[in-house]
Amino acid sequence: MSCNNASDTTYRGENEGAELDQDGLKAGSSSVSMNETSGDESTTKTLSYKSYFCDSSSVFYDPDICTDFSTTRINIIDRSLTSLPKGIFNGLKSLTVLNLQSNKLTNIKPNTFKNLSNLKDLNISNNVLTSLSQEVFNGLESLTDLNLESNELTSLELHIFNNLSNLRRLNINYNSLTSLSQKVFNGLESLILLKLQSNNLTSLEPNIFKNLSNLKTLDIANNNLTSLSQEVFNGLESLGFLALSGSMLKIINLIYQKR
Repeated sequence: MSCNNASDTTYRGENEGAELDQDGLKAGSSSVSMNETSGDESTTKTLSYKSYFCDSSSVFYDPDICTDFSTTRINIIDRSLTSLPKGIFNGLKSLTVLNLQSNKLTNIKPNTFKNLSNLKDLNISNNVLTSLSQEVFNGLESLTDLNLESNELTSLELHIFNNLSNLRRLNINYNSLTSLSQKVFNGLESLILLKLQSNNLTSLEPNIFKNLSNLKTLDIANNNLTSLSQEVFNGLESLGFLALSGSMLKIINLIYQKR
C-alpha cells in the first residue's frame, strides 16, 4: 500500500450565467404553477421535464431534450442556478449522465432524482451546498459515480448513501466537513474510490470504513487530523492507495491488517 497525494480534478463550466428566480426560470418569465384552479375546483398539475426543457422562457430550455425523452446525457453547467424545481427530471428514464457543476445551488430537495433509476454519473461539484437531506439520492440504485467536490458541506446525514449500493466512486474533496458519523458510509459495498481531501476533519471514528471491503483508494490528505485510532482502517481488505499528507498527524497509532 502506498501513501501519496491523489490527483484531483477541478471542474469548470463553460457557459455564461443567467439571473434566475427561485423556480429556475429567467428573470421576468412565468414559472410553472403547481396548481391550476378552474371554477371552484383545484387540480394539481403534473410536472415533468417538458415543463422546463420545452419552455422557451426557461433557463432549462433545450429543444433537443424536449423532443427526445430518451436522451441519455444532460449538461446544465454554469447557469447560476440556486435550486432545482419540482419535477424537472420526471420522465427522463433513459438518463445516464447528469452534470450540474458550476452553478450556485444552495440546496437540493428530497427525491429530486427519484425517477432516474438508470442514472450512472451525477456531478454536483462547484456549487454552494451546505447540507444535503437524507432522501436526496433516493431512487439512484444504478449510480456508480457521485461528485460533490468544491461545495460547502459541513456535515453528512447518517443514512444519506444507504441506497447507493452500486456506487463505485465518491468525491467529497474541498468541502468543510469537520467530522463524519461512524456509519455514514454504510451501504457502499461497491465503492472503490473515496476522496475526502481538503476538508476540516479533525478526527475519524473507529471502524468508519469497516464496510468498504472493496475500497482501493482512500484520500484523506490535507485535513486537520492530529491522530488516528488503531481501528480506523478496519475492514479495508482491498486498500492499495492511502493519502495522508498535509494533515497535522503527530502520532499514527494504527495496525493495518489484511484479513
